[in-house]
Amino acid sequence: MMSKKVALIHASNKILNKKDNLYTNESLTPSLGLAMIAAVLRKNGFSPAVFDLRLEHVNIEHILDFIKKENPLFVGFSAFTNEIISSAKCAEIIKNNFPKTFIVAGGPHPTLMPENTLKEFKDFDMICIGEGEEMIMNVARALRTQNKKNLERVENAAFRKKGKIILNLNPQRLIEDLNRLPFPAWDLFEIRHYNRIFVVSTSRGCPYHCYFCSPMYLGKRVRLRSAENVVDEIDSLVKKFNAKRLQFADAALNVNTGRTERMCELLVKKNLNSKIEWDCETRADNLNEKTLSKMKRAGCKYIAIGVESGSSRLLKDVINKGETKEQIKRGVKLIKKAGIKVRCFFILGHYSESEKEIGCLSTTSIFRNIEVA
Repeated sequence: MMSKKVALIHASNKILNKKDNLYTNESLTPSLGLAMIAAVLRKNGFSPAVFDLRLEHVNIEHILDFIKKENPLFVGFSAFTNEIISSAKCAEIIKNNFPKTFIVAGGPHPTLMPENTLKEFKDFDMICIGEGEEMIMNVARALRTQNKKNLERVENAAFRKKGKIILNLNPQRLIEDLNRLPFPAWDLFEIRHYNRIFVVSTSRGCPYHCYFCSPMYLGKRVRLRSAENVVDEIDSLVKKFNAKRLQFADAALNVNTGRTERMCELLVKKNLNSKIEWDCETRADNLNEKTLSKMKRAGCKYIAIGVESGSSRLLKDVINKGETKEQIKRGVKLIKKAGIKVRCFFILGHYSESEKEIGCLSTTSIFRNIEVA
């Protein structure tokens, strides 16, 4: 009988003898992607273990000891671009010690570059493209039955076969009902070693077409969790982990203002607004006084908006954001009027950007007389 154990790994640059400069105590948050994969695996009878190499006391030897003792069904990595090399190095060490270990890589970088990832890093056996919950369960079931044909039928996966890279894509296969997913398995993480900010995702997908972003990572079509389901998760975080601060992971929380308002009303009704504070990201053109007032009362402390550039030409002709400087300025004013602090994101080095247009980034030219916290 094959093992039901699974090792899920968040790699670290320390395996390359480098520092993880992006992960300070303030920004060290456990991986939502791995927490979701772990929750789904556990719900279906598997036994996942999480290893976060960014934590000072966790090292590769812990992973090797686990593999030696438990002979896991597979090892999984989730990686952004800045983590793919350290993930590949970790996979290499695992393969050198346990050559038969099956290794899956997922997350933003492998999703957007599946072929290149397999070409560049020989120790990854399979790439998970896009949403991982259903795909990883199909991988787990195929490995349990030791049926190679079933493994090759797994949709939204990339793998090697007879020296060629096979892409088995089905971009229409998205998880439609997000409410049926279990809540993230935060109990598998050593929460006391993180910054105590819990990440909550209330939707997947993005309908906008900013050129610098990749909405296809989780699909272009937006799927929403219900306000009730989201608030139930927040209630669980408060009760189980004494959560005091949340960060919504959505690219644009207010893509549906009615649902946002309902969520805020429920937070107040359940008195959760007195126990937690939260921040989110949204678009300036999705803001109005009524929604912002409800967000403020429900515990919202910060709203982040993407300004990207102070150049009207870049906003219109290059960035393709669908927002104007006037809408952005109005959005910031509305947020400040509601008593919520503002974070603004800017990008330097847009395609065709001139030195003069870079100068448009000064807050005095974009937000005259507006205090930005």
